[in-house]
Amino acid sequence: MDNKTKGNATSKPKGTGKVGRRSKYETHVKPRLKEIEEWIKQDCIEEQIAKNLGIAQSSLSLYKVQYSELMELFLKRRIDKVAIAKDKLFERVCGMEYEEKTIYETINENGEKKQHSEMKRKYIPPDVAAINLFLKNNDKNWSNDPALTKLKQQSFELEKMMASEKHWIDLEEIDKRLEGK
Repeated sequence: MDNKTKGNATSKPKGTGKVGRRSKYETHVKPRLKEIEEWIKQDCIEEQIAKNLGIAQSSLSLYKVQYSELMELFLKRRIDKVAIAKDKLFERVCGMEYEEKTIYETINENGEKKQHSEMKRKYIPPDVAAINLFLKNNDKNWSNDPALTKLKQQSFELEKMMASEKHWIDLEEIDKRLEGK
């Protein structure tokens, strides 16, 4: 073997005790945490953020696991988006007012174009689907079909009784138990 190929890939650099390339976190990522935060706020995908930093996407994923300060940037934005979505859903539950700006363009007698804007207040009534979703997630007693829910509960109770008693019960006894008598 010549000196060029003789074990260079596996030899250890003097004094470090480590093999492989140095992490780019300290040079490429850490100094740019503020920029990364802005990119996340602008909804850049991780692939684009990695490209902006001049690193591989796999490296960015690894750094998120290794460095909590980086992971917190991504998690914070996700939590913010969930809170915003919950607020928007609740606005649809309650109904909401908003302002709409309409821009008109007119031409006067001299052929000159003029732009006019008009602000209108509009109202969106409560949304039934949003109300239903909100209640399903926030009220344990809410159901689209209360009769079906009661039937499922009774079926569950019957299965529990049969499993616990391991023998047949007459139908009148089952009815009494289900009605709570």
